[in-house]
Amino acid sequence: LWACLDEAESDGDGSMVLLFRNSALRVGFTVGSDDVPGTVVDVRFEASVKPQSGTLDAGAYGFTVYSGSEELATASGEALGAEWTDIVVADPSITSGLSSGLSNVGFQVNGPSSGPRLQVSWVRMVVSYTPTSPGS
Repeated sequence: LWACLDEAESDGDGSMVLLFRNSALRVGFTVGSDDVPGTVVDVRFEASVKPQSGTLDAGAYGFTVYSGSEELATASGEALGAEWTDIVVADPSITSGLSSGLSNVGFQVNGPSSGPRLQVSWVRMVVSYTPTSPGS
């Protein structure tokens, strides 16, 4: 099950959001209980990012996951170079924090505190679940 924001063109430059220093992009997701016919076993987030120019240190940007206004998890970025990098943000606290439902979920990309601006091409929430009935 995928929920996506503005899937980019295959070259990665088709669409993007540019994050300036000390800015953030928060994307909201709501998945109805009817859309997940089973038990949620994993929730993770993925984003495609790269610096606008040069390189960006891992500690200069990061991610935050929310359930409503409650912060569930934070994660550091990874060192970035000239190519688009797909980053996975996963933690058991995300799945356990969303075990009661997948509504009003927020995924925030925290822009750089230093270095070049950060380009964000796409963001998605990925939900894995065990179907309640065989063949689902």
